[in-house]
Amino acid sequence: MAAMLKEKIDELIEFIKYCIDNNTDTQAFEKRLNESNYNKFRMKLNQDNKFDVLTCAIGTVEKESENTKNIILCIIRYFDYKELNYTFKIDGDVKIPLFDAMIKEQFLLAHSLMRMGANTNYVNNEGVNLISFIQKYYIEKVDIVKILKFLENFDNENLDKNIESFIIMLIESKNEEMLKRVLNYKLKDKNFIYIIKFLTCFKYRIPLTNNQIYELKYGEKNRY
Repeated sequence: MAAMLKEKIDELIEFIKYCIDNNTDTQAFEKRLNESNYNKFRMKLNQDNKFDVLTCAIGTVEKESENTKNIILCIIRYFDYKELNYTFKIDGDVKIPLFDAMIKEQFLLAHSLMRMGANTNYVNNEGVNLISFIQKYYIEKVDIVKILKFLENFDNENLDKNIESFIIMLIESKNEEMLKRVLNYKLKDKNFIYIIKFLTCFKYRIPLTNNQIYELKYGEKNRY
């Protein structure tokens, strides 16, 4: 059974990759899924702790389109995902569907996942949230400004908190180039003028305690 399952997983991965790479029509993709015998392995594939079809499919997409988004939504329906706020771990890699979509700039999909219940404020059992997920696994690979623009459009309620957390994260990781991009993006907003202070501390390598960060942040913002 284990060998048969592995063979089926490999076959499914190749099938999904082929359809995404070749921009297969969503209806044709769904038809082929329904005609296959993957449904016999559906529950096992979802429950197997060595494979997750959703995060695998998200990782397969090189360039998002409306069609790739719809293929992945089809996968969610076919494999009957009831919960989208979850963590999948394999070989040291941590996968979280919404966060994966965001860091891979699949913002059409990310918006759809949010409408289906995926939450940008999700925190897993190890305390990993969006900020720490990026900091730990993708700090050198992700365009934070694009993520902020996405959040500004679709999760504006938590935007201030996320911007502040990103700035602190970039200062701590000494990611000067990305910090400059974030600053250029938000310095026009007077509510974020206090980040100049953060930048000064970063420039001169002045360490800040959590209390100092809090005082700096709210002390400056309360002036407006």
